[in-house]
Amino acid sequence: METVDELGGKMIEALGKEKAFGKVTKLGRSIGRSRDYDAVYPRTKFVKCPEGELQKREEVVHCVNLT
Repeated sequence: METVDELGGKMIEALGKEKAFGKVTKLGRSIGRSRDYDAVYPRTKFVKCPEGELQKREEVVHCVNLT
């Protein structure tokens, strides 16, 4: 139960993020939550949940005017 609380309710599908462009693509469903569904498509791909800290990139632009 502790992992469900840590991951949150929305952590059903594992996502891969391409860092250069910020593009998010679906890799498959999480193995840890696979038992929550009784009806699954035969070609459903299950992947391991990512581990580690979440990384967030923020771009800050400073405009300097020399007048």
